[in-house]
Amino acid sequence: MFTKTFQQLNYAPNILAYGAGFSDAAYFEAVGDLGNYTISRAAWALDAVKDRPAAVEVANMFRDRYGDEMDENSARDFTAALTLFQAINEAGSTEPEAIRDTLEGLEAGADETIMPWDGITFDDSGQNELARGVILQYLDGGYKLIWPFDKATAEVKVPVPPYDRR
Repeated sequence: MFTKTFQQLNYAPNILAYGAGFSDAAYFEAVGDLGNYTISRAAWALDAVKDRPAAVEVANMFRDRYGDEMDENSARDFTAALTLFQAINEAGSTEPEAIRDTLEGLEAGADETIMPWDGITFDDSGQNELARGVILQYLDGGYKLIWPFDKATAEVKVPVPPYDRR
């Protein structure tokens, strides 16, 4: 509703979203090309990890199995499960305390995850210290990677042109 109202008013804000509805395919199904130029932070994008054969293979297997591209939610879920399985294996136990203790000391390198992270290691609050997101911009019918710059598939397009000049 906001996007369609923006168009009616010819008001073209630079939208920098943190996930929210702007990363959901339903948003773009509802607004079509009106969603062009939207920028969103994401946890994952295949273009950010296309130099990691395992990440590409997992994404291909996901697409073959589900008929859709892997998104940040499915990539996070896959990574969470794999990390838990690794901790259970290293702990040699399914006891919650043993698993937690193993997770606290877990160290996985960038090449051991499909995520665009420097690896996995948890701080005292349980957060992965090596995690980082990517930044995408919706252009020409799909999200393009605009950051990190060394892996970008498109240059950021700002300022956003008014709707009557698109």
